[in-house]
Amino acid sequence: MSQPDAYDPFAVIYHQHWGYFPDRFWPILEERILSHLPADASILDLCCGTGGLAKKLTEAGWDVTGVDGSVSMLEIARREAPHAHFLHSDAREFHLETKFHAALSTFDSLNHILEWEGLKQTFTNVYHTLLPGGVFFFDLNMQEGYHRRWQGQFHIVHTNHAVMVTSRYDEQRLAEMDFTLFTLEQDDWHRTNFTLTQRCYEEEEVTRELQEAGFSDVKVHDAALFGWDQTGRSFFYARKSSEGVSG
Repeated sequence: MSQPDAYDPFAVIYHQHWGYFPDRFWPILEERILSHLPADASILDLCCGTGGLAKKLTEAGWDVTGVDGSVSMLEIARREAPHAHFLHSDAREFHLETKFHAALSTFDSLNHILEWEGLKQTFTNVYHTLLPGGVFFFDLNMQEGYHRRWQGQFHIVHTNHAVMVTSRYDEQRLAEMDFTLFTLEQDDWHRTNFTLTQRCYEEEEVTRELQEAGFSDVKVHDAALFGWDQTGRSFFYARKSSEGVSG
C-alpha cells in the first residue's frame, strides 16, 4: 500500500482543494445505500480522509466511525465531524468491536492498496466488521480512468501555497502522482516532495476476491450510470449474507 501516512504533508491542502468530493458522492450513496438502512444504522467510513463524508453522514443522523492511516487527515476529520468516532489504522489491519450496517470507501481510496494480499485482507476485515445483511459500497479507478486522468501535469497556485503534480500510468498497472508543494510558513516558503501511488484492478478480479471474502450479491456499476462525468470509475456493491456465514 502507499504508506498510510502518505497524505500527512498534504492534508490541509487536500481538504481545501479536494474536500468537495463527498458532495458529489452523496446522491449516489443516498440512492443506493442510505435510503435502505434502518434509522439507527451504524456506518463505517473506511479511508475517511479529512472527514467530509463523515460530517455529512453524522449531520444526517447516522452513527459513524471513520478509519484512516493519516494522523494529519484525522486531525482535520475530528474537527469537521466532531460527532463521529475515528480510528487511526491501516485499512488492512483495523480491528473494531462495533459491527456496522454498512461500510463505505469513497474517492478511489482502495486503489492505494498496491498488492492483492492487502486488498484481500481489507475485504476480509470489512466482511467481519459488518452485521449480517450489511453492505459494502466503494469505488475504484479503472484502466480507462488512469489513461485519462493519470497522464500529464497540472498545478494549483494560491496565496500561501502552490501545488505541482506530474502523473503517469505504466504497463504494470501502477499509477503515480509526484507532488511538489510550496507552502508559506512565517514569511518563508517551504518545499515538500512526495509521491502517491495507486494500482489498477480489473473488475473481474475485484468481484472474485469479494466473493472469496464471503460477500454475495456483488454488483458493479460504471459511474456513468449515476450521471458521473468521470469515465473509468466503477462502483462496487457487495452484501454479507443475512446469516453472516463466509462462503
